[in-house]
Amino acid sequence: MQTPYARYHRHLLGNFVKSRPVITQTDITVWIASAFLGLGVGWSRYAKWKTRDRLVREVAAMEADRRSKFLDRLDPKLALEIREQLLERFRIMT
Repeated sequence: MQTPYARYHRHLLGNFVKSRPVITQTDITVWIASAFLGLGVGWSRYAKWKTRDRLVREVAAMEADRRSKFLDRLDPKLALEIREQLLERFRIMT
């Protein structure tokens, strides 16, 4: 014999499962849109990192006076970031 409490909860659970599909078309659409957005953000960050990495390697290969002139002409934030990378990765002070 079931208690009224157990019967009530079984009734609520049964109505919930019957009234709502587990995954709707809207859910799938939102997941796909989120996946494309995430891929786009990830790809752009990877492209930016790859470009900066290539630039740092090219600057490291330059002669010291040419390197300092090149860094002086760059945007100050970008130049600071490249100088930090040169110091960390190649132990080059500019």
